[in-house]
Amino acid sequence: LTELGCALYEKYRLSGGQDTAALEEATDCFRSALEHTSEDDKRYSFPQMMANLASCLQLQSTKSGDSAGLVDAIALRRRVLELHPEGNAKRAPALRDLANTLEDYRSQSGNLSDLTEEIALKREAVKLISDRDPNRVSYVLSLGVSLVASFAYASLDLDSECFLLFGARPPTALRRKSGRR
Repeated sequence: LTELGCALYEKYRLSGGQDTAALEEATDCFRSALEHTSEDDKRYSFPQMMANLASCLQLQSTKSGDSAGLVDAIALRRRVLELHPEGNAKRAPALRDLANTLEDYRSQSGNLSDLTEEIALKREAVKLISDRDPNRVSYVLSLGVSLVASFAYASLDLDSECFLLFGARPPTALRRKSGRR
């Protein structure tokens, strides 16, 4: 079922997001695979199965505007993170995925209550990624997006955050927009 779900997800992706029936069927496959697999079964990657289902639910929710799927995806991503404790090589992607799902929920619902957690998760993920990892840029950019959101909503000191992240002040355009010189 997991392989079928992956194939259907790929079909959805290759359709440019147009084949929503393939996404729905992939979601059903991943959900059924989870229901029929024990967390202790070493033949399958239970955390990956949960992450696959969470990804489908997240996509469906962002397309439909229904936040219920995002709530379910967040719960799944929290469980995946629990299964990747400190020192686990897959912890950084698990942190990033949970943070990005929280970001989608915040964007959709307007609820800012999880913004602090979203930033903390992204900061931890950035710390775990090697400076030489080619994916580091996407982790840092994602953190930057959340920091700008926090600045916009909660008056975060963007100058200090940029200095902590990059050892530099933010671009002049950002300082002017925020009223700082």
